Amino acid sequence: MITEELRVGNYLTPPESTSSQKYAIVNWITPAGIRFKGFGNEVIVHRCKPIELTEEWMAKFGFEKSYIGDDFFEWFDKEGMFGVAFNHTTNGITCKYPLHIWDASFTGAVCLYVHQLQNLYFALKQTELKTK
Repeated sequence: MITEELRVGNYLTPPESTSSQKYAIVNWITPAGIRFKGFGNEVIVHRCKPIELTEEWMAKFGFEKSYIGDDFFEWFDKEGMFGVAFNHTTNGITCKYPLHIWDASFTGAVCLYVHQLQNLYFALKQTELKTK
């Protein structure tokens, strides 16, 4: 990971994550590192791990699921104005999904990680993507 990919408020897995603290929220960013909300020390950004985008995360963000077929389904935000489509052929919920995103004026983005979806949502909607 590099700091240019991140914004304050992004969710990441810190280097010393535990089973009770699987992710943390970026609170401060410099060219050399980041700090997480609730963590005191600066962390070198390349030691952090992105969080794979899963159905669990889509539900946490408040998206609603709509099936289109066996291997294809969509998620919409509560206004129905921001949609994402998962097309997966692997089993399990925690696999990496190629996530295709669209709104009224944009198509073609692919997100594999939570922070990528957060950043794209903010760029298109001008509002933060928050968990429920």
